[in-house]
Amino acid sequence: MYVHLAMLILLQSFHFFYTLITFFSCSQLKKNGKEPKVGAEILLKAMSYKTKVCERSTSPRWDEAFHFLVRDPKEELLIVKLSHSWGQALGTVVLPLREVLSEQGLVLDRWLSLDGALPESQILLRATLKILDTQLAVCRSDGTREGSEDRDHVIHRRDTEPNLRHRSPLSQL
Repeated sequence: MYVHLAMLILLQSFHFFYTLITFFSCSQLKKNGKEPKVGAEILLKAMSYKTKVCERSTSPRWDEAFHFLVRDPKEELLIVKLSHSWGQALGTVVLPLREVLSEQGLVLDRWLSLDGALPESQILLRATLKILDTQLAVCRSDGTREGSEDRDHVIHRRDTEPNLRHRSPLSQL
């Protein structure tokens, strides 16, 4: 518990973090006649991404991942908009990133209900908040940076899932 609190203090003081959003699937989308060709637009502040458009289905599956730079997770909102062929709106999810801060390991992984859709319509997503560092980030119980001898928590860079299509702001430059 103390290490988790120290990590949150570190996150608040340095302001260098990112969130990785992974979309898996949707279920029970409404359909008017034919099944929709569903795409998702993911927005965080001024940055946005679009998924591929899935072929006609009321339960599309993406398995895509997106990186966003985050300045203040206590204040920022992640918005997911689902639409049929980028025209007709099918539903929206608004996720305050502060909800990720309260999750074990700073990972929110669950089904979320869609606003503007059928009551049973949901999207499965994973939002992971990480300290932004290309090699290594060290969190200390006293909130200090490198130089202290006792390390409480080390976050190593992990390889990404090979079966996910990743997009990040840096890869689009």
